[in-house]
Amino acid sequence: MKKLYTILFALLVFAACTKDNTATTTQKKTLSYSTKDYNESLTLWAQYKASVKNTYTYTVLRSSFTGNNSETKITVVNGAVTKRDYIYYQYDLSTGTSIRVVLREWHETTGNLGSHTDEGAALLTIDDVYANAKNVWLKADPNTNDVYFEAKNDGLISTAGYVLKGCADDCFIGINITSVSSL
Repeated sequence: MKKLYTILFALLVFAACTKDNTATTTQKKTLSYSTKDYNESLTLWAQYKASVKNTYTYTVLRSSFTGNNSETKITVVNGAVTKRDYIYYQYDLSTGTSIRVVLREWHETTGNLGSHTDEGAALLTIDDVYANAKNVWLKADPNTNDVYFEAKNDGLISTAGYVLKGCADDCFIGINITSVSSL
C-alpha cells in the first residue's frame, strides 16, 4: 500500500510540474512578426509618401469563406481621403473559369464621403492604417489570438490584424491591403 501511495504522489508532483511549465510557456508566447518588420515598413511608407506628395490610392480586400468578396479603393489627395469606391462580388466557377460577378457597387466623392456606413473599408489614410496596426490590431493578446503583420506591397503594409484562436470562419480583425499606387 505504501508503494501505491508513493506512485500516486509521484504522479501528482509530475502533473503539477507539467502544468506549471505549460503556463510559463504560454506566457512567453512570441508574435508571428517582429517590431523590426513593422518599423522597417513604416520607414518605407514615409519615403514613399514623400515621393508621391502624400497623394495615392490603396485597395482593401475582404474575403469570406462563402466566396463573397469586396474591394474598397481609397483615394487620398494631399493627405486627405477624397474618394471611396466599393465593389461586392463573387466568382462564378460554373463556367470553368473565374468570372467575377458584381453583386453591388457604389462610389463616394467629397460630397457624400462616408455615406455608406454599413459596408466598405473605413475612411483611413495609410498613416491611419499604420497607427491602427500599432495601437490596436498588433496589440491583440498573442495567447488568445494569432497576430499577423505583412508588408508585401513593395515593403508597405499589406496585412495587419488578428484572429481569435480556434475561430473557424471570417474571424480576421484588421486590414488586408492588396495594392498601393500613386495617382
